[in-house]
Amino acid sequence: MAAWPAFAVLVLFVAVASACEDDPTFLFKNKEGKTCTWVSGAKNKKRLCKRRKINTACPVTCKTCRSECPKKKRNMIKLYEKTKKCNNFEAGIRCYYDSEFYECDDSKHWVFGVDPPIHLDPPVDIMPITICPDTEKEMKELYEERSCGGYQVGLRCSYKSSPNKFYECDSSGQWLMGISEPEPDPPIHLDPPVDIMPITICPETEMEMKELYDKGSCGGYQVGLRCNYKSSPNLFYDCDASGQWLMGVSDPEPPIHLDPITICPDSEEEMKELYEIGSCGGYQVGLRCSYNYVYMGCNAADIQCSPTNFYVCDASEKWELEVHSPLPCVGDGDEILSGKSCDPERCPPIEPKAGSSCSWYQGNKKDSCVYDYKYLGCTPETLACVPTSSLHCGEKDVWVDDGLVFIECAANDERWDTKCEPE
Repeated sequence: MAAWPAFAVLVLFVAVASACEDDPTFLFKNKEGKTCTWVSGAKNKKRLCKRRKINTACPVTCKTCRSECPKKKRNMIKLYEKTKKCNNFEAGIRCYYDSEFYECDDSKHWVFGVDPPIHLDPPVDIMPITICPDTEKEMKELYEERSCGGYQVGLRCSYKSSPNKFYECDSSGQWLMGISEPEPDPPIHLDPPVDIMPITICPETEMEMKELYDKGSCGGYQVGLRCNYKSSPNLFYDCDASGQWLMGVSDPEPPIHLDPITICPDSEEEMKELYEIGSCGGYQVGLRCSYNYVYMGCNAADIQCSPTNFYVCDASEKWELEVHSPLPCVGDGDEILSGKSCDPERCPPIEPKAGSSCSWYQGNKKDSCVYDYKYLGCTPETLACVPTSSLHCGEKDVWVDDGLVFIECAANDERWDTKCEPE
């Protein structure tokens, strides 16, 4: 019989620090007293532990502790975006996907990072960054990482949102945060004197922009400057030729269209993880994924390798599971294959009947499936173990007999025309 196996290997590097634990802050439906301890003593504990939120928050109680990373990056992203917490994973576990990683920290929360970090000390031939991040939010993210990697030593950054606070890159290459003496309120924007350059940067927030717009004059700002904000994406403010702020509306940008996923997960294990989540958002509505192939049929005329588990993304964007069981057959022995595991890319183990359906067969239809090996040859020296029957899956999806032809002769050997097993 011909066989064409295929393998896919995914390697994950994981560092483990300590065991998983129940979330002490968890409350079932936010009701007082219904903690993980309450779940462990509940009569319907088994049913409660099937819920995703409960078995994630109470892994010790529900015995759902995990010590291995999700095999696929997309499954890791769903865990990170949907739950944030990682109580059912061991603290310190780090899941790598190329240069990115997700780590379950000591507070039992997923932390995303890049290895090596994005901010690196600049090489000798690269000029350091001398401009502060645009917003204090970005600055705080850099401050939490500590290293100034890439920024100029001595650079000091301050923001209107915290006027007395500053961030400075010290001589050791670390961000320091300090408090400065309050400065007097800046003067109102006035038309700049001839020897002062006009302001070419928009106010940070739309609220500040609206205050300038209400005053009318662009005093101090560059004529032709246009400002827009995420809070009102179709609205813009222009400093016109007369030095006055004008407000206008632009055409909305077309929405981004993402094609739905039309390919099923590689394994049923990955499919089960999606099924437990429930939603099939992102996948094509109507997508049908089949797994767990077994033989169905009780004789060579109707034998076929068919899936028993079907996962369907329904109209409500929820995964639905359908299970089909093979019908029982009368009798026993190796010839009864119904219910036994199979591979749709491999030839059936028993010779199918010519003319029966082969629509289930996913192997190379140009190749034949061979059976009934016997010793044939005209002399003892030419005697060989060869197949005497050969069929292929034809264009009409039915088994077609290849019609093997042999020279009529008989070797003077007791093995001639007896069954044999090919090497």
